[in-house]
Amino acid sequence: MLFGLKSLARIAKGTSLGCLLVAGSAVAAPITFSWSPTGIGLTSPGDALIGPANNFTAIDNATITLGASGFTENGSLFVNNFLLGTSILPLGGLQTTYALLFGFTGSGGVVIPPAAGQSATAPFTTLDYTMYALALSGPFPSIGPTTDVSKIPGVVPLAFGSLKSGTATLTNVPPSPDQTGPLYSAKADLNLGVTVCTSAGMGNTGSGNKLCIGDESGFFVNPNPGDFSLLIGDFSASTSVTFLNGNILTINGGGGNLTFETVTVPTVTSVPEPGSLMVVGTGLLALGMVRRRGQV
Repeated sequence: MLFGLKSLARIAKGTSLGCLLVAGSAVAAPITFSWSPTGIGLTSPGDALIGPANNFTAIDNATITLGASGFTENGSLFVNNFLLGTSILPLGGLQTTYALLFGFTGSGGVVIPPAAGQSATAPFTTLDYTMYALALSGPFPSIGPTTDVSKIPGVVPLAFGSLKSGTATLTNVPPSPDQTGPLYSAKADLNLGVTVCTSAGMGNTGSGNKLCIGDESGFFVNPNPGDFSLLIGDFSASTSVTFLNGNILTINGGGGNLTFETVTVPTVTSVPEPGSLMVVGTGLLALGMVRRRGQV
């Protein structure tokens, strides 16, 4: 996937999340969920449940290395809004008393920077992520494309997951007359598994990830997402936040949409139906958690 917090909410207004990826065809049913920060001691008295919601937006930072044998990516996502359909829900303590974020690392096929007006697409081959909660007792730590969020003091793993399917796309956007080129935008779509932390030692390792430290199932009020997929779709980074220096592509603040869905990937003999609601446009995670919908 290809960010302090209140400022990110403003930045994201003109950007979209960046992370090189596209979820495979599947039959998907969006899930309405409720979460309880208070259930794990995150919020102050009076802060409400999150939801019911059926999607949320996030902001993304990432570093992507383009190589002769494929790309690697490390990054983070920050949740900035919860929505029910297209209606933005009250934030409660989000961004004031607590934050929800993801760290991720991934890899994929060869992406060669394309010519002006062209795009290059490659599949993701790996993606591991961890979803975290962070109590905010002071200023939010500064986050950039090279930050490993798993090392932020106080982050608590809530859930984790890995790649089911996904693709990454890099587009060379012709510059306007007053700009010099080339200008790039990055896009990702992902279908990720979700497992809730129920005991210490569960989870993923590596950049952006850390193992669970206890039972955090009290956060996930309804339903428990153990059998669901986390869909990150059309998560794209605009040219204003995507920078290519040699073979290093960085995304410095983007945005997109995520949903939890029940997903059945078709067999090779079935006719695939289009994946639904894959709008988050990393960074990742990527991987298994402003006020306005953002762009990367």
